[in-house]
Amino acid sequence: EIPSQMGDVQDLMEQAQKSVKDAKNEISSSDSSSIDELKIRLNESKEAFEAGNASLAIGLADGITRFLRKEASSKTSVQRGLRQRKAIEEKIPSGDIGSQWRDRIEEVILLTESGDWIDADELLSGLTSELDSLSSRISEAKEMLDFLSKDWIKLRNRLESSGIAPDNDLRVETEKSLSEAERDLSRGEVDSCLHKLGTADTSMEGLRRLV
Repeated sequence: EIPSQMGDVQDLMEQAQKSVKDAKNEISSSDSSSIDELKIRLNESKEAFEAGNASLAIGLADGITRFLRKEASSKTSVQRGLRQRKAIEEKIPSGDIGSQWRDRIEEVILLTESGDWIDADELLSGLTSELDSLSSRISEAKEMLDFLSKDWIKLRNRLESSGIAPDNDLRVETEKSLSEAERDLSRGEVDSCLHKLGTADTSMEGLRRLV
C-alpha cells in the first residue's frame, strides 16, 4: 500500500510540474493586461510545488492557464464581432433606444481598450443576442403594420364612397394610431407599436360596421 501511495504522490507531482510548465508557457506568449498579477500567481504555484503541495500548485497553475485561454478566446470573439460593427449598428433603431444601444457598443470599445476582453465579450455577446431578438420583433411588427396599413387604404376608399367624412372620430383614431405605430416602430418601441396597432384594428372594426 505504501509503494502505491508513493506512486500516487509521484504522479501528482508530475502533473503539478506539467501544470506549472503549461502556465509558464501561456504567460510567456500572452499580452494580457493581467500579466503582472498572473506572474505572481505563477510564483505562488512554483513555491507550492517546491514545498511538495502538488494540489495547490495544480490549482494555481491551471487557473492561470484557464484564464489566459478564455481571455484569448474572448479577444478573438470580440475582434471578430467588432469587424461586423457596421452591420450591428444598422440593426439599431433611432431615438432614445438607439442611443442606449450605441452607448453599449462604446462600452465594449472601452473594455477592449483597457484589456478587459472577457467582460467585453460577454457584453458584446449579450448585446448582439438582444439586438437580434429586437430585430426579429420589429420585423414581425412591421408585417402587422403593413397589413393593417394596406387594409386601411381599402377601407378608407369604401368609407369615402359611403360618405363617412375624414373627421369621423373612428377615422381620426385609426389614422392617428397607424401614424404613431409607424413612428414607434422606427424608434424600436415594439410594445408601444403593437398597442397602437391594436387600437387601430379596433377602430377599423368599428368603421367596417358603418359600410
